[in-house]
Amino acid sequence: MPSAGCRSPSANLVIEEVGRRIAIGNLQGVVGVPVCDVAAHEAAFHGVPLVPDARAVEIPRLMSVVEKGGPKLVLLTESSRVVKRLGGVLPVWLDADGWEETAEGLDDIFLGDAELWRRSMTGQPDNPRGGDHPYVSPQGRTIVDIRFYEGLKLYGEDEPYERVLEEIGQVKKAVQSLLKYVGDQKEKANSLFDDEEVIFLQLALKKMPLQPRKDKPVPLPLPHPLYTADGQEICLFVKDTAEGAGGKEAKKKLAKLEKNGGVAKVIGTTKLRTKYESHEAKRKLCKSYDLFLADDRILPSLPKLIGKSFFKKKKQPIPIDLRKGNWGAEIKKALACTYLFKGSGTSINIKVGLSSFSEQQVQENVHAALVAAAEHIPKKWVNIQGVFLKTADSVALPLFQTLPDQPQKIAS
Repeated sequence: MPSAGCRSPSANLVIEEVGRRIAIGNLQGVVGVPVCDVAAHEAAFHGVPLVPDARAVEIPRLMSVVEKGGPKLVLLTESSRVVKRLGGVLPVWLDADGWEETAEGLDDIFLGDAELWRRSMTGQPDNPRGGDHPYVSPQGRTIVDIRFYEGLKLYGEDEPYERVLEEIGQVKKAVQSLLKYVGDQKEKANSLFDDEEVIFLQLALKKMPLQPRKDKPVPLPLPHPLYTADGQEICLFVKDTAEGAGGKEAKKKLAKLEKNGGVAKVIGTTKLRTKYESHEAKRKLCKSYDLFLADDRILPSLPKLIGKSFFKKKKQPIPIDLRKGNWGAEIKKALACTYLFKGSGTSINIKVGLSSFSEQQVQENVHAALVAAAEHIPKKWVNIQGVFLKTADSVALPLFQTLPDQPQKIAS
């Protein structure tokens, strides 16, 4: 049953067509949810079965029925009103309590296409959170506007990656040159240690992201993971109780996994507050492990507990869901990704390989990381000035570069 305005010609036509198909046996299992008395009358006239107690329902009830009844929601309108992409502003009603969590999910959905701004009681808000006086209705609801960027059809957004790849023709040569450089440097140093060099994919953006900085790393799956349960020292931060039992319980669960799931150390939040209170202890902890994982429930409280060292070194903890029963699978999924750390500048560095990898492995990781990372860049490909490949000590080898945008003259 279409959800539409009572006077919508398209809704009446669809109800009529649904009734016709039911009558001839081409459509089965359809139950209508009328949003007004007119829709209910039309459905009854054309033989469309309705939900029990089929009075006109409000949108919240309609949505609850749709969510329970099936996974698909069809929106109908006249063909003349169909657009390829949404534009302008789309208001969304949210519960004022806990609105940030829902808004975070919406922001992830529309990332690169829109910004989210909470409405203010006084008009135009000063910031995305609604300013000093955000709007809250008497029923405890607030409004978040999804503000779509102008010119949504951007270069590369609707193109298959193969088309974009034509512009990035230097990956193979850059990987060969970089691995050769690392090998030559090791020979010159005559190092007795087989230290692996990390290979970074560097993205240079045209404009600084307008979105607020987020310290939650964005996972980018790789065909050839950088981290393994055997090869890295992994530390896990867990939610703790006042008696410090959280860490002990986590250790018991990990002990049931093969090689503790790859986790070398478990630290509860209580111990983080006490044993690692000093700045020196935080810095030493940061240096002691290759990768940090954390129960996603404690992620908001971690910045104060672990200090700035983790964020400067891009070693902030990776969130995992420890409420799920299969901890081994959650850890394995986290190890299979590299991570994009959103900052407030125009340069982004992503780990895509190790010097021990083959040329083919590095190339495949570069392509996979680039495709995934572009989805999390505001305005996506149109905002990428250049793509480079480098190690910590090498020069940046260009894979892709565009000319800077021409400055626009502001009319007086």
